[in-house]
Amino acid sequence: MKNLKSQPKNAIIKLHRVLEQAIKAKCYDCQCGQKKLDCEIIACPLYLLRPWANKKYRKNKQISQG
Repeated sequence: MKNLKSQPKNAIIKLHRVLEQAIKAKCYDCQCGQKKLDCEIIACPLYLLRPWANKKYRKNKQISQG
């Protein structure tokens, strides 16, 4: 991957959107097409990035990490 600092802003935004879509697709596949389920697989490397997580959980997790 090229150095992100040398990339134009719109290329970085596009990369971010592609990564976000890939994460959503993987989680959607893992949950058998059900968006409303909260993932319980803590060992998954995408666990902290899961798109359909409870917003309270995310906020509490961010506070405790940083």
